[in-house]
Amino acid sequence: MSFRKSKRRGNRQPRKKTSSNGGLSPMIRATKSLSTPYVFRFAQSGDITSNGSGILSSAIVCNPSSSGQNFSEWSSLITLFTQFRVLAFRVQFCLTGDQKDTGLSGAPVAIAGSFSSLSAPSSYDTVIENADSKFWQASNDKTRFGYTHTLKFPRKIDYTNTGTPVPGDFAGAPGAITLYASGWPNSTNCISTLIEGFYEFKSRT
Repeated sequence: MSFRKSKRRGNRQPRKKTSSNGGLSPMIRATKSLSTPYVFRFAQSGDITSNGSGILSSAIVCNPSSSGQNFSEWSSLITLFTQFRVLAFRVQFCLTGDQKDTGLSGAPVAIAGSFSSLSAPSSYDTVIENADSKFWQASNDKTRFGYTHTLKFPRKIDYTNTGTPVPGDFAGAPGAITLYASGWPNSTNCISTLIEGFYEFKSRT
């Protein structure tokens, strides 16, 4: 008689995985969500009017808290987030009306991004000394969408507190797109603008 050793197979239960963080994963996920960045697009239209001498001069600042921007989203978002920075900023320029109908004409318009001066320029030289300056012959523009200028940041912009939107050249929302031209009709609304800014917010309050 021969005997065989029987193999006993037990009903093994799968091991339960234990959390390495002591069961705090929901809290950790919630904490991480508070620091998740959110991107918002701000946009508004505007106009550039010549002065009594036919001069067009304007500085459209990147700072969304500026009184000249009037971005309605800003006041709401700063109650939710404590840090922000600009990702992109651009302005589209076009004649206020059809040149054939309005008779709008003048010297070429100088446009440039500026970080050294955020006030309306007083001359062509103030604008064209910037490296990305361009001349736009607005009165002869035959395109459908005019001219768009994008602010070129010299480096990646750092976050800043929403209470101090422009603490320096490389944090928050520095810079402006400036414009200057002469020889336009006096005291006339000559150019319409579409202003777009893309801003990143984080650190939920």
